[in-house]
Amino acid sequence: MEEYVFYNGKRSRQYDILQGVRQGGVLSPWLFLLFIDDMISELEKLSTGIVIQNLFVGSPMFADDLTLMSRLKRGLDNMLVQVHNYSLKWRLTFNEKKTVVLTFGEKRDNISAVTNRRWLTGGKEIMEKSIWHNLGKDWHTDVSSLIPILEAAKKGQAIGIGLVISGM
Repeated sequence: MEEYVFYNGKRSRQYDILQGVRQGGVLSPWLFLLFIDDMISELEKLSTGIVIQNLFVGSPMFADDLTLMSRLKRGLDNMLVQVHNYSLKWRLTFNEKKTVVLTFGEKRDNISAVTNRRWLTGGKEIMEKSIWHNLGKDWHTDVSSLIPILEAAKKGQAIGIGLVISGM
């Protein structure tokens, strides 16, 4: 016999969750970060992601969104393999339809000249785009969209230098 629960006056079937964390739960983001921390450490050990002043910034995360950053295609390929292997080990699922590659600073002519450049994770192809909407912002691969990021990085660098000078 199926069990039903009522939520906002509507009847819904109840399901047992055997894996994962509760959507919207207070502890869910913390448990997810604890769970995913090993993957970030493994990505850092690859030494193929972006490093700024000995600080690994090659895989920033926000909630369950992960960004992989590398200066080289080979480096990003290695990171994609690492993430895929981690997902197999821990039974995570990545949505390749919500996964894209953006290449910043390349001229469009150079990109079209590379005919065999493909991005794969777990044998599934990932699209390369020139614009992607994420975290409430449209990210463009042309250099002009990087100006706010560069300005924020300069402010962060100045704050960091100030903290070091003050002895913190």
